[in-house]
Amino acid sequence: MKKFILTFFTLCLSLVVVNTTEAATPIEENSSIFIENLKKEHPDWVINPVTQEEVSEIRKEMATTNSITGSAPPVTALYIDQVGWDLETTTPQIQYINNELTSAPVRGITGVGVVEIGYGHYFQWLGAEQITYNDPTYLIETSTIDFEGDTIVDGFYHVVYFDSDVKIPSGSSVEYRCQSTSMNYPWNTMTAFINIPHQ
Repeated sequence: MKKFILTFFTLCLSLVVVNTTEAATPIEENSSIFIENLKKEHPDWVINPVTQEEVSEIRKEMATTNSITGSAPPVTALYIDQVGWDLETTTPQIQYINNELTSAPVRGITGVGVVEIGYGHYFQWLGAEQITYNDPTYLIETSTIDFEGDTIVDGFYHVVYFDSDVKIPSGSSVEYRCQSTSMNYPWNTMTAFINIPHQ
């Protein structure tokens, strides 16, 4: 059964990457949990899911000083908000991360939610492996964050999904790390990390 779930996840993930108009996968059905929890934490924030192409366009527009809204504000906060696991099941588990250095032990399809305030060049890793959009073993979803409801994007919420049964050896842990370097002055770099143990 476990091999079937892993095979099914890999197949669904590749279908999502190739064609996002297909029927919802178990991950997509549970991914809204991260957004719903973020909205409960910050009811005054306007949070909207966007495609990676839209994210690139937003960053590109804000990087120019000729933008109507001015140049992009620097990164002022970067933190891991939630870790979820068993996301392919009907009983997904979510843990709020409040400056903890280690999450609860995970299993199955796992997700990590990150808040990035400001505009930066954003990167993330699981162990030594850099997480990229074109890697079919990861699924990355991004939403925009608007503090005032003025349609100006103040930050981003990133969620990356992966199969922890494959990526993290049983009984061991792997560090998830993310980094964002401001697109404008003062060009500061912020990082956040958490150790994720597997059950």
